[in-house]
Amino acid sequence: MTNVSEHGDHTEAYMAEDRANMTEPARAFLDAWLSSMDTELDRWRTVFLPSGFPYDFTLGSLDALEHFPDQAAVAAEHNADFTSGAVRYIGEVAHRSVPSRWGYQDRGEDHPSPCNRVRVRGILPGPAR
Repeated sequence: MTNVSEHGDHTEAYMAEDRANMTEPARAFLDAWLSSMDTELDRWRTVFLPSGFPYDFTLGSLDALEHFPDQAAVAAEHNADFTSGAVRYIGEVAHRSVPSRWGYQDRGEDHPSPCNRVRVRGILPGPAR
């Protein structure tokens, strides 16, 4: 995975803080997910994207990604492989365009937070510390 940090942000410090607050299974999941980023994005591109798709990780490329008509289609089980790749691509676009980082939360199956067990999320850092 390419980590473009042109923004002078504090990505490394924020990631270290995130990791210190993660459970070991969450850290292991995130590490495995990130280590497969390039391979999974290449597979997603080959399987799902047309040859003319602007696969350049720019904000403008997201306009060409309008594949699903609504939220229900995105959540449909038969679209899981496309959706997983799209999450990776959209997250990498954000990660390369603005100061951000990948993270993962796992507070247990019964935790009510809407952010719990979100597979992976790109989040903007707060004010510099």
